[in-house]
Amino acid sequence: MKPSKLFLAAVLTVGGIGALASCGGDNFNGLTINFWHTFGQTVAGGIESSAATFAKLVKENEGVDLRIKLTYKGGYDDVLGEVGKSFSAGGNPTITVAYPDHVADYFAAEENAGENYVVNLQPYAENATYGFGKEAWLGDKNGVDDFVESFFEESTNYAKDGMYSLPFLKSTEIMLYNIDLVQTALKIIEGGEPTVDDVNDYMKNLTWTEFMDFCQMIKEHMNEISPSLEVPAVYDSDGNLFVTQMYQQGIPYASLGTKTNSGVVDFDGRSEDASPEQKDAYNRTINFLKQYKQWFDKGYFTTKGVTGQYSSNYFAAASPKTMFAIGSCGGSGYSFPSSSEFKVGACKVPYNKNATYVSQGPTLALLHNKKLVNAGTDDQAVLYAWKFIKYLTNEDVNAAQCASNSEGYIPVRQSAYNTSAFTNFIKSDTDYVVVTKAVIEEVNGSYFSSPVFKGSAGLRKQCEGCFADVMKLKISKDATDEQIVNQIKTVLDRCISQAIIGM
Repeated sequence: MKPSKLFLAAVLTVGGIGALASCGGDNFNGLTINFWHTFGQTVAGGIESSAATFAKLVKENEGVDLRIKLTYKGGYDDVLGEVGKSFSAGGNPTITVAYPDHVADYFAAEENAGENYVVNLQPYAENATYGFGKEAWLGDKNGVDDFVESFFEESTNYAKDGMYSLPFLKSTEIMLYNIDLVQTALKIIEGGEPTVDDVNDYMKNLTWTEFMDFCQMIKEHMNEISPSLEVPAVYDSDGNLFVTQMYQQGIPYASLGTKTNSGVVDFDGRSEDASPEQKDAYNRTINFLKQYKQWFDKGYFTTKGVTGQYSSNYFAAASPKTMFAIGSCGGSGYSFPSSSEFKVGACKVPYNKNATYVSQGPTLALLHNKKLVNAGTDDQAVLYAWKFIKYLTNEDVNAAQCASNSEGYIPVRQSAYNTSAFTNFIKSDTDYVVVTKAVIEEVNGSYFSSPVFKGSAGLRKQCEGCFADVMKLKISKDATDEQIVNQIKTVLDRCISQAIIGM
């Protein structure tokens, strides 16, 4: 199962544990490498096991006593804030989970403080002694070209020259569906006795308009299908929905500015000085929000931004409240029922115009620590942190993490897809296999990664709030089209004005 080099997938933040250390206690006198993360217990447990093995290998081969100390810091926004606050005091970790646009914010913190925080991994990757493919004792068999190309590209896709992150696990959005209820719905709507294969064939390659037509029919027959249903579909990420629609519909979203680490909101067409392209993008954004608002008001779908609840709370309930759950494949385990109440299918998310999807999943960055620099131990901490993230991404460890300890993530190495651990996983009958197969076979390389610059994380956050706020608008039944557009404009204008870009 070797995917194409353009193969994608990408994250949902999941709950986690407080802290994990691979070995040692308060009396440990060796090198401690702090690793801040966002993982749930399953993923963190797999990393903890790998950290213990790594420490043993380092001791046996290089005589160095070390431990990797894992600390859970909440979601991605939480770890972004914690790392940002920790720089001045030198309390930051050496390894952190980060989205690429978080790294761009760390660059900005460097500029403001006149410090060097983010480690350029390029010299490490190319080193003749410990670069990629140079340490067989760490399972380090292959060079940089073994990474799935689309995943590795984000490592160097920064305004600064160099390599400032490394993909660890990858995910994308996927749609889970209740096979039993879809069978019932098709029987009521179309007649006959649809099989499981009929259901799976029907769900593949739906456009969003086709999907909304199906949700309309479900809405009209909801009590017949199942009295417990409240809404046909639930979407976890308002931000992903907003940004994905921009890319799928060809609406310019954001681009790098002319200054270092700066960006431009390409759909900001509010002013008379806006370019014709920006004004067109602005109007098209309003139109897409208006269309989704109409579908939302008819009760065809809802989002976490509106309800405050993940789709799994609706989908995996003993009496299901929805038939379709859209969220990250990396968090898909939360949507499987606790027992065999119903069968779960998975497919790519219905699309508009272009079937392209968000690239998500944990990326790892290394950081210099002021206290360690002053103590003369920062270089050693960074070196062994590099060796550890290289170990985590070797084909065998990466494949095993995804097969046994990931809850839906997929490997970042091409060779990992051919390992016995991963091929045996794909042949198995576990819940996650249906999700992984949908990502590999249906998404299969259709992805986008938005530009990374100072404020890109904040822009995405504002878009997330914008979508939810538009869905929650109270619009009079007698409102004219102009009045509806003006209400949406008010929300969109607030979104754009509150996004602080490249300042």
